[in-house]
Amino acid sequence: MHSANTCRAHLCSLNCFLYPRSGPAVALALRKDNAILDWRAALGPTNTEKARLEKPDSLRALFGTDGQRNAGHGSDSVASADRELHLIFPEIFEPQTTFAFIKPDVVAAGKADAMLASIKALG
Repeated sequence: MHSANTCRAHLCSLNCFLYPRSGPAVALALRKDNAILDWRAALGPTNTEKARLEKPDSLRALFGTDGQRNAGHGSDSVASADRELHLIFPEIFEPQTTFAFIKPDVVAAGKADAMLASIKALG
């Protein structure tokens, strides 16, 4: 995982590409075996209400508020991860890396540190 300082340096770019005018967010490059599948499993279902019913320990169940404000984003394929990572972290060319994004609503609610702690606990 890249440092928070590296992530903060790319916040403006990320907001311009993905969430214009939404507010601060946190971009992460997560590297581990099966990074894409594991991160998407940790996020849980896209819809927050569905996540709360089907996977109550998922990040979206814990930190999401609704269908749009579902706490996080994760690349859905190697091609998507490559494209998304290179928008924000152009220096990363490593396999088993995925793009992870903590959405502005989590940051605005003051829950980004708690979500980052949850991510670290996942390994």
